[in-house]
Amino acid sequence: MRIFSLNVPAGNDRALILAYSSPLQGYALVGAKSLMNQPVPGALNGGSQVVLGPADAVTVYQPITYSNAPAAYSAPVTIADYIMSGGRGFSIGNYTTSFPVFPSGAAVGGDFYETFAMAASSAKPTEMMILAKSFTSAGPLSFAFPSPWPYAGPQPAALPTFDLSYAGFGGKTGVYEAAYMDWSKPTIGNYEIYVVASSNYLNGAAALAFRIYLHCRGFWPLHPRVRA
Repeated sequence: MRIFSLNVPAGNDRALILAYSSPLQGYALVGAKSLMNQPVPGALNGGSQVVLGPADAVTVYQPITYSNAPAAYSAPVTIADYIMSGGRGFSIGNYTTSFPVFPSGAAVGGDFYETFAMAASSAKPTEMMILAKSFTSAGPLSFAFPSPWPYAGPQPAALPTFDLSYAGFGGKTGVYEAAYMDWSKPTIGNYEIYVVASSNYLNGAAALAFRIYLHCRGFWPLHPRVRA
């Protein structure tokens, strides 16, 4: 038995007790128990010892399949997270062929899963394909990878233009284009600019350019306004 204390916001809340395998075994969720309406300040479980039994163990796993996995990329790996009702979440683990189903006794309405399948280029490890899926009811999970998009990047410029020509999402709806750049000034901090444009906004165009307008009220810092 381990006794511990920590500072958390006052009120009644849900407490989750999680059990994981050791890092040598892959650091994966193996059990979970939900304790509802726990008073803060107060003692967890009314001061009684919390015991995880067979009903709290992960016993069901759902298969993961990948289609059109890109050649010359690493074998896909899926990262699975469990998001509790209210928005807080935690990692379930990293998996290749199956992922664990959260014990039914610990699940609460409004909880859901977030999963990310990723594969990295063998030639350029900084190039990676990431697919995401979220769902409330665990079942067989499948990921269909689009065609790889090798990209050399924009030409160096004060205000670069990103060429986003890519046909891998043909026929898909809800597609948007995004460009990101950042730079650091050690004495001040890090600057970041992120531009997002929908396919409808681009209207067939494939270029996303930065246009920066600065305004100031007489003293530092300046705040960048960004337009695509």
